[in-house]
Amino acid sequence: MIREIILMMAIVVAVGIAFYAVTRLLSAQQTRRFEEAYTIKRGLLAGRLSGVVASVKPRSMVINMTIDGVKYQLRATRVYVVFRATGPVYEEPTLEQWRIWSNGSHAGVVSYLKLEDNGYTINIYYFNASSYSGASICTYNAGVATYSYYAQISGSIESYSFRGPRQIKIYEVKVMPCRQ
Repeated sequence: MIREIILMMAIVVAVGIAFYAVTRLLSAQQTRRFEEAYTIKRGLLAGRLSGVVASVKPRSMVINMTIDGVKYQLRATRVYVVFRATGPVYEEPTLEQWRIWSNGSHAGVVSYLKLEDNGYTINIYYFNASSYSGASICTYNAGVATYSYYAQISGSIESYSFRGPRQIKIYEVKVMPCRQ
């Protein structure tokens, strides 16, 4: 009877040690370095990222605009491209449309509005996606304005202000697996 109890305790201890070793090995393989976010950002700025596995997650946002004194709130999305990573808590201080961020356990890039003003037309680009994970991420501009406005005097879009007449066009850029 004592032999069976000792044998059972030995089996339980061996299973516990094996479980601990396997979970440590798997967690070490899943965690990547924060600096990989720079590779993701470069790929997304170029419009094509491949070979880096990440999750794509859309989040709702609102574009706040004032045109000739009239306020508008347009529904749009912000896209997160995320992976598990060790690193600092960080948010990149830049005005680029893709910004690097990290919270200590995850890292990646997040989309922001891209504004282009040539003095006659303001083109605004926001990013949209469906949730998925993969090693192939591309951006595709639909080419057709989702919204279109005309300002005669002045206006502001988020933190950007302008004076003078402008055509304002808002475009959706799709973030999705790359087509062949």
